[in-house]
Amino acid sequence: MLARSSGSLLMPPGTLVAGTFPQERDEVALPVAMARAMGADLDDTTRFLFRRGRRQVWVEYRVVGLYEPDFDRFALPVIALQTTGPLENFVQLVYYLVLDDPARIDDLGRALLRDRERVRWVETERLIQETEAFQAWREHYGRSQSSARGLVLVLLVISGLGVLNTVLMGLYQRRRELGILKALGLRDTQLFWLFLLEGVLLGLGGLALALSGAWLTLALLTRLGMLPVWGLDAVMIRNAALAALAVSVLPAWVPASLARDRSAQELLTAG
Repeated sequence: MLARSSGSLLMPPGTLVAGTFPQERDEVALPVAMARAMGADLDDTTRFLFRRGRRQVWVEYRVVGLYEPDFDRFALPVIALQTTGPLENFVQLVYYLVLDDPARIDDLGRALLRDRERVRWVETERLIQETEAFQAWREHYGRSQSSARGLVLVLLVISGLGVLNTVLMGLYQRRRELGILKALGLRDTQLFWLFLLEGVLLGLGGLALALSGAWLTLALLTRLGMLPVWGLDAVMIRNAALAALAVSVLPAWVPASLARDRSAQELLTAG
């Protein structure tokens, strides 16, 4: 198939390689020297390790072709790799390599061999060769990122207003409800635990719906061949649980605590 290298990790200096690995399809083009530096066995099926969150996933590829340098697209000999199974649960690796110093190239090769799953962006300060296609892709990527940041900001503001409204409703609009329950004969301790239990149950229900929606979204994106930018790891689930419980318990706990020393008549006529 392809002859293995003699062990040198050197790539030609003064070279820019830009692209994505893996791509959304099941075939990917990768510079031969980079594939060797990442530990690929070019004579047989090779595997690459990808990380998403705390999960590590192996994706198997087989060599299907070898291409000579095409300076409109690549500046290095390129191999075509095709997956032997479905692509799922992997991280998109976007790489820019500007290689102008043999020592730094060797450092890159050693870094790839030592910790290949964490290498993401390398040597972006200089662009030796830039094609029109890459320039167009970079402009499109910048516009997409700006739009995404704006959308996230709007969603955060809307979510914050919803949380604030929920807290204020719990603090100021549930006093009459407490007064009615006190008039029916419930003691302060019973009211406190009743409201606290209600808040916990609402928080857990909302958390379950949110996590289910996130899991279904990830499954749908993977099924459609898209690349999710987040994952449901233990840290995200823990943070979501803490936020849900805080938002749901606080509006129930504060008014129930303030109503302990007030009569039913005071609560019914408050506000």
